[in-house]
Amino acid sequence: MRLCVIGDSHTAALKRSWDDIGSNRKDVSIRFFASRGVTISNLKIESGALVPHKKFIEKQMELSSGGSSRIVEEDYDTFLVYGLKCKPCFIDPNYFYSDQLLMQILSDTVDTASLKLIKKIRQISGKKIWVGHTPLEAAFEDTSQVIPNEYLMGIKHLNESYYRPLNAELVTQPSETIAGGYYTLEKYTKGSKRLDIGLKDESEFHEVEDREHMNDEFGRLWLESFIRMLTK
Repeated sequence: MRLCVIGDSHTAALKRSWDDIGSNRKDVSIRFFASRGVTISNLKIESGALVPHKKFIEKQMELSSGGSSRIVEEDYDTFLVYGLKCKPCFIDPNYFYSDQLLMQILSDTVDTASLKLIKKIRQISGKKIWVGHTPLEAAFEDTSQVIPNEYLMGIKHLNESYYRPLNAELVTQPSETIAGGYYTLEKYTKGSKRLDIGLKDESEFHEVEDREHMNDEFGRLWLESFIRMLTK
């Protein structure tokens, strides 16, 4: 299975984890293309490939991929679009939503740089696209782990209404990382590191108050959960 991962700074935790565990996997190969912010969603289409529209994006893609800034469709079996402002929504299965309200909630949630990139990939490929949302914000303290029914219902509705018609699928964050149904356990944000873009004078770590970027252990759990689903 040849997987292409395209994303933003949140991709860093996945990439560093893959650098550690990838050599032990013979059934999956992964290549990462990442840049900070949402600028990678503006890739251009050129001869069946996605290519950068700015020189600084080209350099970040080359650094994260190991030398390439061209995403050639035929080189991969499937794609993962990760981060890029994609978020889940929370739908209470015990609450009545009118069709209009439900569609408004879903529309407000899904209209992001992530969907823009998915539609761009669709212009050059019919292959399955997996979608990873930005990690749930870290709780200020570890809270009890409960079955996140509202979270799972939101994922279900987003898939049915938006992603599956595009032959795409939004995947869940590993259940063992979720706190209280709405957050990520705090331990998975401690020591999170920035996406390397080649700036030597920049700190490797995110600020202590950062609650959105996750560490390498989170990246490992996310990737292992995803690969199990991908290869079953």
